[in-house]
Amino acid sequence: MTSPTIAAIHLWSCYQQTCFAWTDSPLLLSSFAIITAWDPGSVPRPLPLNIAAQHSLITELQALKILSMPIQAGNQDFSYQESSLAVACQLQQGIDLAEKYGQNGIYFVEMDWLFLYPCGEFKRHFEPEMLCRFSHRVKVGN
Repeated sequence: MTSPTIAAIHLWSCYQQTCFAWTDSPLLLSSFAIITAWDPGSVPRPLPLNIAAQHSLITELQALKILSMPIQAGNQDFSYQESSLAVACQLQQGIDLAEKYGQNGIYFVEMDWLFLYPCGEFKRHFEPEMLCRFSHRVKVGN
């Protein structure tokens, strides 16, 4: 394990505080990954590029016949948010997908527990973490 940069520490701290809001119906499974294709490496990109990347992820999941449901991931007041997907897959498959789309980490929900797993270069700096009950991070209502 190597020492992370101050920027990486800040990003990881933000990831630890992420909240969620179901866009449609919730994915009613005991375990699933939460993945996005937005802003690879947490580098902001123009909206059309993020939409195209997310569409590519959705198309890949459909081709693999993997169930997914849209979910928003954001800060506590959702003044910043990203389109994400709750994906019915095993942890390693979720990590592989996240790394393919250039993500620094993914969330994995198991029996209502929310975990944060580093991906890519972040694996060199951070350990997986159990954060809290997933239901405690889900925004209900408007």
